[in-house]
Amino acid sequence: MNTMANEEINYDELAFEMECPTCERHTNFVYRGQQTFPDHVAEQLSLPSVIHLWSCISCHSTISHVDLGIDL
Repeated sequence: MNTMANEEINYDELAFEMECPTCERHTNFVYRGQQTFPDHVAEQLSLPSVIHLWSCISCHSTISHVDLGIDL
């Protein structure tokens, strides 16, 4: 049995360093929470049913993991 598959990711401890598409600075993004959609809505929008939201520490823009190109 793979125990890693059963462990939950603590997103509050994750940070990503990359260029912000809003302010164009090379900066860190910190986790801000998640937004959930009913499956039928997510399917119509071609999005995951759970979207994780990240905030740029330079300009404070909130961006989804989809827009950042992060595969969670």
